[in-house]
Amino acid sequence: MIQHKKKGITVVAGTFGHLHKGHKALLQKAVSTRNTVIVGVTSDDYVKKTKNYAVPPYEERTNAVRVYLETKKADFIIKPLENNSGDADRNEDYKDIVVSKETEKSAIQLNQKRKSNGLKPLRILAVNTKIANDFFVLSSTRIDRGEIDENGARLLPLKVLVIISENIKSGFKDTIMRSVFKGSPMSVRIEAVKANAFPEFSKLKRAHSGKIEDFDYLAIISEHLLPFLQDSRNMICIRSFVLDRYGITGEGFSSSIEMADSFYYDFVRGKKGIDLFASCNSQTLRRMILESLTSTLELRKKPWETGFFDQIQSV
Repeated sequence: MIQHKKKGITVVAGTFGHLHKGHKALLQKAVSTRNTVIVGVTSDDYVKKTKNYAVPPYEERTNAVRVYLETKKADFIIKPLENNSGDADRNEDYKDIVVSKETEKSAIQLNQKRKSNGLKPLRILAVNTKIANDFFVLSSTRIDRGEIDENGARLLPLKVLVIISENIKSGFKDTIMRSVFKGSPMSVRIEAVKANAFPEFSKLKRAHSGKIEDFDYLAIISEHLLPFLQDSRNMICIRSFVLDRYGITGEGFSSSIEMADSFYYDFVRGKKGIDLFASCNSQTLRRMILESLTSTLELRKKPWETGFFDQIQSV
């Protein structure tokens, strides 16, 4: 490590099993403060009490952290962590603490303890939690299971069930899902249903007790008639609902296109066998399906803004 006088001390802590890009983002943020960085790495004994999956030995984990910080020419000290906060609640020399968005609440609680102990609160530097290519949180648990690698690339096939309206099935291709999930290996099952038999999303979710089995994602894709406005044309778009294996839901819409009056009246009267997208080519239809799915999954990139951390596994 490099040792020279700094303005203060920045602390960051974790298990750092299977050092991945989320861990590296935390360490890089700590280094960027230009303080001495103290890294608390959970001890083997503490890991046994808190983790339900295999974790590399303490020496292996600290070596990985050390090698990374040395490449950043950081001034750092690595310490074993025997409890949730180490000595951060009582050390007056600490200035900053680096946490993920997921664990920011713990840092706030830590500052409350420091205040009770007559110490100044730490400046909290929260780093966005990293999301893997499959839109689930990137975590050591998932790396250990072989689902993803350290950079968040999917290794095991992603299992997706697609329920799609017969009116737009011709525009759906497996390549759409591969584009959405950044080339992840996957197994896609497609079920086409008639518009008048289309499942109501809220009922479908309740039927699955808020979760789905055998699949990572359930995607429901259908045409959606936009509310009619006076002096406006009849517009239609693609609407997607997505339910994941943890019960987290999302809804998204594509851009809209104009419907011919004849199609509009057939649609609202419930006529069977109509082709609502007869006036658009398959390329346009595929683009609209892709737009709706992409917008549905967009919020998953920022789970700290939607309360997803109360439902999904931690990093």
